[in-house]
Amino acid sequence: MFEGSQRPEHADNSTHVKGTGEDSTMQELRELILGSERLELDHLKERLGNPETRAHEVAAIVACALEQAARDDEARLTEARLTEALLKPVESALRRSTQGDPQGLADALFPVMGPAIRKAIVETVRGMIDSTNRAIVASLSWEGLQWRIEAMRTGKSFAEIALTRGLLFRVEQLLLIHRETGLLLHKGALSDVETQNADMVSGMLTAIRDFVSDSFGAAPGESVSVMQVGELEVIVQDSPHAVLAAVVRGHPPHELTVALQEALEKIHRIFAVQLGNFDGDAEVFAEANDLLEDCLWSQRREKKGTGSRARLRAVWGAGLLLLIIGLGWMVANRLEARRWAGALAVLEGTPGVIVTSVAREQGIRVVNGLQDPYADDPTNILEGSGIEAGGFRLELEPYQSLDAEMVKWRLGSYLGTPSTLSTSFRNGILFAEGSADDRWLREARLRLNTIALVDKYEFSGGAVLLPADMTATIERISRLQVFMERSSTRIRTESLEAATRLSEQITRLLAEVAESGRSMAIEIIGHTDRSGTETANLHLSARRALRVRDLLVENGIPNELLGTRGIGSQQYVGDPDDEQAAQHSRRVSLRVDGGDVQWQEEN
Repeated sequence: MFEGSQRPEHADNSTHVKGTGEDSTMQELRELILGSERLELDHLKERLGNPETRAHEVAAIVACALEQAARDDEARLTEARLTEALLKPVESALRRSTQGDPQGLADALFPVMGPAIRKAIVETVRGMIDSTNRAIVASLSWEGLQWRIEAMRTGKSFAEIALTRGLLFRVEQLLLIHRETGLLLHKGALSDVETQNADMVSGMLTAIRDFVSDSFGAAPGESVSVMQVGELEVIVQDSPHAVLAAVVRGHPPHELTVALQEALEKIHRIFAVQLGNFDGDAEVFAEANDLLEDCLWSQRREKKGTGSRARLRAVWGAGLLLLIIGLGWMVANRLEARRWAGALAVLEGTPGVIVTSVAREQGIRVVNGLQDPYADDPTNILEGSGIEAGGFRLELEPYQSLDAEMVKWRLGSYLGTPSTLSTSFRNGILFAEGSADDRWLREARLRLNTIALVDKYEFSGGAVLLPADMTATIERISRLQVFMERSSTRIRTESLEAATRLSEQITRLLAEVAESGRSMAIEIIGHTDRSGTETANLHLSARRALRVRDLLVENGIPNELLGTRGIGSQQYVGDPDDEQAAQHSRRVSLRVDGGDVQWQEEN
């Protein structure tokens, strides 16, 4: 409707309803007729308008085309065109990638360049060692002297002159072999050389290389590079599609290996397509003959008279002998100095030994210093370090070292330390562990009080050993036992004599204790069998102990030295129904307590 037109409201509504119905019908009709085509057009529009989707589709098509070109025989005919078409874009992409991010390209080439660089370095070092070895040999001859004069005259290095004048070798045959099939592509040989069947040689060479690679697990790109067959040496160079083998008589220089590699690279560059599409026809590789003939190197030197050469060799030999003797003398002196340095380090680290100076007199070394009498023997130390007995003299003055180990040994000698006691000295304290005689301990303490070096004495971890006579008396007392009647404190008749001997041994022990100045106490222990209750057994065992104490007091043993204790059937051993075990349990035993020493009857 136009702006400002006047129509009834109901007319407008009816027209609107009708128009809406027609539009809906037409829309449905269009969906039925053109719905699928419109969806396909929308999808196609979306694909063409989305750069990412279009890039993925093109990449898939290009990948399929490249795979088909490499696989189908007919498609290989167009490989040259495909290569030409991709050459410039790839070169441009690589150039831009290198300019933008050189590290990325370096990371990509690292797995390839690493083995290639290592191989080049190995070949270079090998050639350098071989050239140096030959130059040294040549320098001890008349030709070597001539080559040195020529090197000074021409300004070239002696090694370069030696390599160009002194090497004898000849390349007798060259074989160009297809790497994948092992078939011979072309061969080159000297006219005066009798050669074997080239196809057979190439096949055997390929088989040997494959065997070595398979047997020793060679990495991809690695194989046999040199083979020795009698007087002949076979040098092998590899490329992705071809192998070049040179049969050489003599000792070739390293430059020949470089020339073979360069020739193989030229062949690979010129015949790249033919090598990649090789189908068994080797006629096309006849054009590589000139490249192979350039590698048929040979080099000789004229023979000289032997008289002057022998004389010069004798002179050079004498000079070499003197040089070897001089070097041997220098090495021997250096080894001796190193051996002495190690021996002196051990000697100076020995407790109780001080080295003040070392001098050489009349071909031997004189060692001056100080030695503690208790230190290890310096002579044994030097000889144990590899110094010959007649190669040194010791002039060591005696002294008393304050080293803890030396102080320990000196105190042990002064105190007469028994073998049952181990001692150590630390921070002014003498530590003793083990067992020792009681009398020795008292004397040692008195002597240590007179030594200013010892601040304290500690004895631990052991037992005091009593005098032998006292020890024997205590053992006899501990073996004596007084047996009682069943459920009674009455001493059995056969034990009355044991009770008397017990009084005698205790009297003797008290006399020995008084003589040694020690204190002593005796504990009387009563025992029972298991026939009664535990409470009743405890009371009975205590009364049995009192009974024996009273007997000892009657025989003159001081009451204050005797103690009693009843333990019932706690130490009963055997079957409760065994009468013999029960009789043995109705007894009284003794325990001797002497301070550091305790003795008790064993069950």
